[in-house]
Amino acid sequence: MSSSLYNASEEDFIEKIGCTGSLGAETGCSFGATVVLLIGGLPGSGKSVLAQALKDRITKGTNDNHEVMESHGVCGNGTFTKFHYIEYDHLQNTILSEQNKMMDTQSPSDAGIEAWRKSRSLALDQLEEFLAYDASNTDEPTRENVLIVMDDNFHLRSMRKQIFQICHEQARQRFHQSAASTSDSKDQEIGHSAATVLASLWLDTPVDVCLKHNADRPAASRVSNETIHKIHSTAEPPSPGRETWEINIQTVNSGGVMKSEAVVDQVYQFVHELLVTGQPIKPQPTPEEEQERLERERALTLANQAHQLDQSSRRWVKAVAQIRPKDARTANQIRKEMIKEHQQPKPPGNVNTSCPNLDTDLFRVFAERVWEASNGVWTDSEKEKLLAVHG
Repeated sequence: MSSSLYNASEEDFIEKIGCTGSLGAETGCSFGATVVLLIGGLPGSGKSVLAQALKDRITKGTNDNHEVMESHGVCGNGTFTKFHYIEYDHLQNTILSEQNKMMDTQSPSDAGIEAWRKSRSLALDQLEEFLAYDASNTDEPTRENVLIVMDDNFHLRSMRKQIFQICHEQARQRFHQSAASTSDSKDQEIGHSAATVLASLWLDTPVDVCLKHNADRPAASRVSNETIHKIHSTAEPPSPGRETWEINIQTVNSGGVMKSEAVVDQVYQFVHELLVTGQPIKPQPTPEEEQERLERERALTLANQAHQLDQSSRRWVKAVAQIRPKDARTANQIRKEMIKEHQQPKPPGNVNTSCPNLDTDLFRVFAERVWEASNGVWTDSEKEKLLAVHG
């Protein structure tokens, strides 16, 4: 793992990925981005219908051989070149179907809970696979724009944060790989390939509409009304400014009519603009990397201070030679000893990184050592002359 990744400030990092907090044409970025879109809301709010309509809009004009329920499609409208769709309910139903084929002896309730748990784990695995696959496609001079849509309730903040953590780890690894595999002249271009945008789309569909949609579903796909009311009462919809990691947010109030042109246009515009104005995930260092960064900063500070001390102390020795020539050799030896002492490793809390008074403090130590080494022969007048050198 590259130890030079986190030398830069946040502004340096943004410059390194090639944009100022956004990803697209307004900043001159020509490299693709991965957008992870979470479509959340109550059961029956229209999430899957909207996901299908969004997929149709994005893949319009292509011969897509993939079904929407499958992993991914190929997009041809110039906005996104890849589309991945992860529908939790579809994964859960697939797992239940496989369990039934195997004549599982679990009760229907236990089987449903087990399938629910497995589907969530499988969805996260698919997200990691899609992120890792798209990140590995760095050979082409222009990266592809990738949209990953995740369709679930996402009514709890912790559910969405789990996705953020996966995206953050992938972005961190991708940025490490980019930093390690490119020369300085290409840092800006390759670094941008690590850009990942996480966005939340919340469907604020009225509960009574969700209950009606749920009742119209096939019996095998319905959830209980109690479940819908419980999710509604515990929901923590994404809200701007509430979480630092949850920034790109859009709420849809449509009364549950998710296939209308107005709703699809609104969502498509939101997703499209994420490529231009979406805030990318900024990889943060691990504790170990942060410790490495602090150690590098301390080493650099010590080196700068040692250089400063070397330059200043030469002037001090010259002043001693002018006031008491016989003590010049002793003063020069004291200068060397002080530089050597200053270069010794120090505990983290003992390194003065700002050092506004360092020069003054060390000069006083130097002067007192010179006076002590001379066995008290310096007169008050001579001491005043030496002290005047430093002002």
